Amino acid sequence: MGFRGGEPYFKIADDLKKADAAVFSSNYTLYADLSRRVMTTMVSITPKVEQYSIDEAFIPLAPALAAQAEDVGWRLHDRVRLWTGIPVRVGIGPTRTLAKLANHWAKRKSRVLKLDKGSAELEELLHQTPVNDVWGIGRRLATKLSEKGITTALHLRDMTPKAAQKVLNILGQRTVLELQGDQCLEDIPTTRKTLFNSRSFGTPVTTKEDLREALAFHCGVAGVAYPPYNGPGIMGVRRP
Repeated sequence: MGFRGGEPYFKIADDLKKADAAVFSSNYTLYADLSRRVMTTMVSITPKVEQYSIDEAFIPLAPALAAQAEDVGWRLHDRVRLWTGIPVRVGIGPTRTLAKLANHWAKRKSRVLKLDKGSAELEELLHQTPVNDVWGIGRRLATKLSEKGITTALHLRDMTPKAAQKVLNILGQRTVLELQGDQCLEDIPTTRKTLFNSRSFGTPVTTKEDLREALAFHCGVAGVAYPPYNGPGIMGVRRP
């Protein structure tokens, strides 16, 4: 219908009413339980699962699994759907950033998508991906890059690391290296000065119990972190 994810309800309330759309309030307990079930199901196939958010995870692949990555991806997809009833999409790539890119396009192309370094398919998808859709490149950085003629993921990938650090920062430089197929984001220090996770309430919160439940949920999401890993491939799994 043209609505953007995360758009405030009050801004589109009239349009939703005209469309006879059903609107439901948040259920944090249910979301957390479903997330736990999905992660547990994936662990039954790949023992190492790094939960990135409530609906997303990275799965570092050991050599034996990397050799059959697409088969593993489909097994994950099918088992999660069978055991939980929840559809997921799986993106596979040599780095976390490329796995995220594959995951992004898996929603449009197929439920499981593997992108290999140097492949024609990767080159085409990098060309079709706006730079603001690259993991780690937000609106502010995308605007900064656009001013220099860098509007696609392909343009960003083709930057030199030195130019990327000058225009962006050290994290931007690592994003460029990841797009080029070099794993380096696992070297980012996990210690942060601030953590932020925010959502609007669907209905007024009037009891301490409801507020405590929501606060605990968001603290859990904000506190998710993943350990370093150096391996032959990364799989990104996310609910569509």
